[in-house]
Amino acid sequence: MTKKSSQLSRSLEAVSKALARWTVERHATDDPSLPRRYGAGWQADWVANVEARLAYLAQAIAVRCPDVFSSSMLWNRDAITRRDGRVDDLQASLRHLRAVIADELPSPVARVATECVDAALAALDQPHTLDSIAADDTRHRNVRLHYLECLLSSKRHEAITLVLGLSRSGVPVTEIYTSVLEPAQAEIGRMWHRNEISIADEHYATSVTQEVMSRLRANSTAAKRRDVRVVAAAVGGDFHEIGIRMVADCFELDGWDVAYLGANLPAFEAVREVRERKASLLALSASTFLHLRDAGELIAALRAEPECAHAKAIIGGPPFNLIPDLWHKLGADGHARTAAAAVELGKRLVLQNVRS
Repeated sequence: MTKKSSQLSRSLEAVSKALARWTVERHATDDPSLPRRYGAGWQADWVANVEARLAYLAQAIAVRCPDVFSSSMLWNRDAITRRDGRVDDLQASLRHLRAVIADELPSPVARVATECVDAALAALDQPHTLDSIAADDTRHRNVRLHYLECLLSSKRHEAITLVLGLSRSGVPVTEIYTSVLEPAQAEIGRMWHRNEISIADEHYATSVTQEVMSRLRANSTAAKRRDVRVVAAAVGGDFHEIGIRMVADCFELDGWDVAYLGANLPAFEAVREVRERKASLLALSASTFLHLRDAGELIAALRAEPECAHAKAIIGGPPFNLIPDLWHKLGADGHARTAAAAVELGKRLVLQNVRS
């Protein structure tokens, strides 16, 4: 990510309210049936929706990756379909947004923005489905499905007992995280997105998983301590912390000296912690595309700090699983799909001469 692309991204955000309003006005002129089909207050709702799309567009511009906007719009399409909406309205809205951008914005930002919108429109013409763990046949599939059933049935005690039983049987905590808890939480998120469960259901499931993780940590024994430090945190603005908590736990179980700093960490605090703790590794998470620019700027700030020149930066989260080379565009040293994989990546980057 470059300073120029970040500036172009912010320039789009600065006028997003006006762009959204003009887009909806054009759309309403082109399709007079919108008020009748969407009811009272439709215009305010649509302006808010277009503003939200512009937020994703700004992130795509920041990292110069049209796939970021395309992937976001595919998720948008899936949500609309699940709520009995019309995908052709989404496509029409994007075409009007493209016209407004081309007409109203300076050519440097208009050019990159319209490229992203064009890519999204092309992607929306292709089939797309969200993965489900129901088709996953890896280790502990039955336990994973049983755990998910417990979460969705509000069987907190049964869910906790199930996972702790797996731990008592000798299954390592890192394996439980990777094969049970991580995919179950991903499925919960997918179900909420598709309107299959409520936000309350999602919050309940998250709270149970956090408790399970706490119990597992209390009953686990770390490997022999390594003289190497890692700082782990979610980027500023990101309040999702289960994923990065799992990463921190797995590093600690592997013997690393871990400073877990939780969610929503400002960039200057992350850099300061790496510097003061003389950490060799910064492990970051970004749970949605909306946090990409902040992640890139944090990594850039780390690189600019002379006392952190030795430190490596790795990153994870759903956006990086969807777009394989996205981590590279942010200037990171690598990406891991799971918490356990993050530890292996950290070893390769920092402990090349240490055998695990």
